Amino acid sequence: MALADNIEAYYKIDEASGDTAADCVNSHDLTWSGSPTHMDGVIGKCVELSGTGTKGKNSSFDQGGYDEVTWNFWLYPFSQEGSPVYITTNEDASYGFRACQSDSGTLTFFFGNGSTIKSATAGAMWSKSWKMITCTAKKDDYIKIYVNGVPQNLTAITTFGNSGANFLIGIAYSEAGQNAYARYDEIGVWSRALSQDEITQLYNSGNGLQYPFTTGTNIKLNIGDSWKDVSEMKINIGDSWKSVVKAQVNIGDVWKTIFGT
Repeated sequence: MALADNIEAYYKIDEASGDTAADCVNSHDLTWSGSPTHMDGVIGKCVELSGTGTKGKNSSFDQGGYDEVTWNFWLYPFSQEGSPVYITTNEDASYGFRACQSDSGTLTFFFGNGSTIKSATAGAMWSKSWKMITCTAKKDDYIKIYVNGVPQNLTAITTFGNSGANFLIGIAYSEAGQNAYARYDEIGVWSRALSQDEITQLYNSGNGLQYPFTTGTNIKLNIGDSWKDVSEMKINIGDSWKSVVKAQVNIGDVWKTIFGT
């Protein structure tokens, strides 16, 4: 699969100002409240939420019908006071709650299965620095959490509770309290659980990888007198095909990117 397969929303958060984070995949734009600060991020711009009164919200992004899901985002946390919630959905049925948050100082991914709340933890991570957080869930499989592309913990889950239509950034699902004091960049939502290799690609050695990922490169092949864009490259290492994130050529002692970003 390509990284863009089954992507449902992607927020580059490259706006230099304003109260909207555009979804560049569908129409699930986020609206910011509380006048967050826009500044340089991991790739382009990012947004800083400063606790009480600041949040992001889309009230019609219902993820309850997915049999599997991935949330991936870059986070620069400043404080864990009040067990901040970083990303969450509300619930429209009992135990449909989903959230990535600080729980007593531990980064935790909570996921309701309709009768109880399952969780996968990543330990404490409160240094003031950028981290890529990835949460995946799949029915009859596991919920998993990764930090900087490294798997931290997993918990078995068989079914999902129904989540509601509110997709929230930086606040509890009730929209009352547990505000985050943190910077956000490159938020993506998939209706499938990304693989370890795909998550490693997104981390990109700490540089991040922005939608549309490796599509729209500078490489073309001529097939039947028609030039075709190359959307994906792989290399065989030890009888295993690995995706190429970036390729460069040296022209006049200057390295030029011909594939990737």
